[in-house]
Amino acid sequence: MFGGVDFNEGGLAGEPIVVAVGFDGEEHVAIDRDGGGVNNMYQLTAEFDRPVEKIREYRLQTRPYERVEIPGIALKPAAAG
Repeated sequence: MFGGVDFNEGGLAGEPIVVAVGFDGEEHVAIDRDGGGVNNMYQLTAEFDRPVEKIREYRLQTRPYERVEIPGIALKPAAAG
């Protein structure tokens, strides 16, 4: 791991990701991340393959999503046999 960051954020509208932005403006996606949440709190830890000295800023990004149920699809199908 080179650069890393921890975020604690509440009230996010979607699944969060963290990107590191280099001094050239290029975004770098985390090589490893871990996180979880409860109620209105979400903690996210991200690791990057860039040294901290080459990272200008970190950005917390979200993408909205909508939960959809699709009838007739078995999430745990019965064993064949």
